Amino acid sequence: MKLIPFALAVLLLVAASWLIAAPILPQRHVTDEVRSLADLSRVRLAVEEVPATLAAHDIHTNDIRGAWSRRLRVAGIEQTDDRSAPRLWVKMIGGSDPTRPGSVAYTLMVELSQAVRVERLDQKLVVPTYTDVYAGMGTPETVADAVAGTVRSAAKGFVGAVKDGTVARSKDGLDE
Repeated sequence: MKLIPFALAVLLLVAASWLIAAPILPQRHVTDEVRSLADLSRVRLAVEEVPATLAAHDIHTNDIRGAWSRRLRVAGIEQTDDRSAPRLWVKMIGGSDPTRPGSVAYTLMVELSQAVRVERLDQKLVVPTYTDVYAGMGTPETVADAVAGTVRSAAKGFVGAVKDGTVARSKDGLDE
């Protein structure tokens, strides 16, 4: 029974040490690219047509668009046709890999372009502020499922980056 008070004392000591050290522990760095996504509330979703080399493996543009639309909707990010809204561009490329017979390689590219002020030019420009690239490979029988998983991961990663940028902005006091 003497072990329980000792264990509680150790637990309290560890908790107190953690609370004291927490402000000096290294914080996760948030890149400017992710910070540019802070408070993103609406986008123009532009999903390019899947090339025939991937469509032949049951990979379809509407499935990719649907997965992104669902993830954005769940995250509370409105999809709009308003040309002043940031443009979220999604493109899939790929096909048979000649170095690996019987395999299909693919790349998924994600880019958010929005209006930013370039101080050096003293001008407002629409430029990509966030990019991400995913790649994978499968057999003709498995590549459609692999692509679907990659699309879900990419959409989830984008929404997570929006949240990270928003949290970083609030911690920096930039929203004052």
